[in-house]
Amino acid sequence: MSRRVGFRWFCLTVLACGAALHAADSVPPANSAVTDRTQADADFAFQGEYLGTTTGPGSSEYLGVHVIALGDGRFDAVLLRGGLPGAGWDRATRLKLSGERRGELVTLAADDRAITVSPEYAWVQDSQGNELARLPRIDRVSLTAGASPPAHAIVLFDGSTPSQLENARLTPDGLLETGSTTKFPVRDFHLHVEFRTPYMPHARGQGRGNSGVYIQQRYEVQILDSFGLDGVANECGGVYRQQAPDVNMCLPPLS
Repeated sequence: MSRRVGFRWFCLTVLACGAALHAADSVPPANSAVTDRTQADADFAFQGEYLGTTTGPGSSEYLGVHVIALGDGRFDAVLLRGGLPGAGWDRATRLKLSGERRGELVTLAADDRAITVSPEYAWVQDSQGNELARLPRIDRVSLTAGASPPAHAIVLFDGSTPSQLENARLTPDGLLETGSTTKFPVRDFHLHVEFRTPYMPHARGQGRGNSGVYIQQRYEVQILDSFGLDGVANECGGVYRQQAPDVNMCLPPLS
């Protein structure tokens, strides 16, 4: 039985990991979870978000592109009308493209659109090769990442001592493992979670960087590398198998 403790703020920092916690010192295995950008493969430089406006005649239109690495030089991309999730996207129009990296560029195609990607830009073209938009790469960050907790907040874990958690276990490099619970019961609360998913281009679905926060040890708010995916109930921000997130706001791995 839980007692009522009022309305509280909680702050938690986690790293969502899959099959492994570290990249190897050399080239990491295909199924490893890379947590250090310097250990990522050549595809990592192309994965990310690109945002800009159309360059054709008439009124300009914002376009967003998500470029997702799939391992071994293979890529998917999603073209979003209006901008990026949470930054103008109309939440309806998304075109999936597929392709591969050849040298210094990634080329992707679907229907009557093609996208050429460098680490700095994504060029959107029509089926005749005419340029429709040149979109710069951008790196978005949360406006609250690293901010000081509210004065009345209880910090559950900040990378140091998890004194507010029961059965908390840390890895040798200070990451919080799964299985801990709060030492006290709660009812109404706000929970602020900062997390970073690892880079696992060969993994798919639930096999990518995967963690979560359970409410009442029953409902899991999913933490998952869902960058560029549809945003269904078992993906990042969803209540697992219960409720899809309003919008998939998952940033690229290692963000």
